[in-house]
Amino acid sequence: MNYNEFIQSVAARPKVPPEKAEPITRATLETVAKRVTGGQARDLASQLPEELRGLVSRPTEDPQRFGLTEFLQRVQSQARVDHQVATDGASRLGHPP
Repeated sequence: MNYNEFIQSVAARPKVPPEKAEPITRATLETVAKRVTGGQARDLASQLPEELRGLVSRPTEDPQRFGLTEFLQRVQSQARVDHQVATDGASRLGHPP
């Protein structure tokens, strides 16, 4: 999948405004990168379009520990969207078309 298709798959969510698909994608990937090990981040990066790979780079192997609520709060804050948009957008990345 190329970059545009990837972003469009996030924008396809009913509650995700198209102009917020890219910020939500970036915020979600950056938050995931903090939550996984360096090896997991490298594996994820290898499956992403080239334009998004740098968002999941990890300088260390140690992941941060936080749950779903904090995960969604971080996405919401970073993407500057409301809770529902953050939830819908982030869940889209976990379930590609």
